[in-house]
Amino acid sequence: MSGTFLLSRLSSLALDGAMAGTFLAIYVALAWVSPIHEYKSLPITPWNPGLGVLFALIVRAGLPGGFVLCVGIIIAEIFVLQSQREWLVIIAIAAITSSSYTFIAAAARRYLRLDVGLTHLRDVLVLLGAGLVGAVTVAVLLTALLIASGQIGTGDILAASVPLLVGDIIGIAVISPLLLRFAFRRREIALGRLLSFASEGVLYVVVIGAALWAIIGSGGEYGFRLFYLLFVPVVVAAVRHGLDGACLGLAVTQLGLVGLLHLYRAWSSVSARTLIASSARLRHGSRKRKPRRRKPHASIW
Repeated sequence: MSGTFLLSRLSSLALDGAMAGTFLAIYVALAWVSPIHEYKSLPITPWNPGLGVLFALIVRAGLPGGFVLCVGIIIAEIFVLQSQREWLVIIAIAAITSSSYTFIAAAARRYLRLDVGLTHLRDVLVLLGAGLVGAVTVAVLLTALLIASGQIGTGDILAASVPLLVGDIIGIAVISPLLLRFAFRRREIALGRLLSFASEGVLYVVVIGAALWAIIGSGGEYGFRLFYLLFVPVVVAAVRHGLDGACLGLAVTQLGLVGLLHLYRAWSSVSARTLIASSARLRHGSRKRKPRRRKPHASIW
């Protein structure tokens, strides 16, 4: 009996280790492909999809997800950003970021009864609220850390912290709900259903591409007035497929926006509007239907 238990335990640990390694690789890969640059020793990006991936993992798995985020930040700082900061500062940044999100996610699950399947509108709002609180906490603590270490001055607080805050919030708002919904419904996804959705999905991509073409072709400030055309397919997807359609539509739209904003290099004000629209579309989509509840899976992942 003890031998069977030990074998089962080792198998479980191996599976959890493989999952942790997979999420770590995804985080580092997303950091590598994202348009990240350093400003006064802070990594700045229009959005942080890697954080969105690992925040979903933290919400679902708890402390192991926080550990993966901590290791991922250290690896990204050293090998992707090739940061020249001292080791202690890099470790402190990773520890502050991972512990803040882990603590806030745990509080949301324990005290606010967050359902990781996002089966109700309330759960979506709690998730977005937890992500917002976490992003604000991290921005404040990291700014204080860099001021204390003499790497930025008080005059750089807004210039350094606001882009960091906005990028983190957008990454969480767009990616985390999508992954949590996928994890909740993964057993219901069949090849036949995916194929039936393929033509509709292609149509959404074409419409989003056309909207981007109109924005770029118009140029200047008038082009950005067409920004809200990008959310027409998101609204349609939300009406037809509920929260799942809204999440997927937002992810595709945001990918197109990243390319557009990277091209114009004027992402901060537009990203703020993106966040507002993202939250609105997520709330709209979640009202369409309430998926049935299921018992959580036994694995920590």
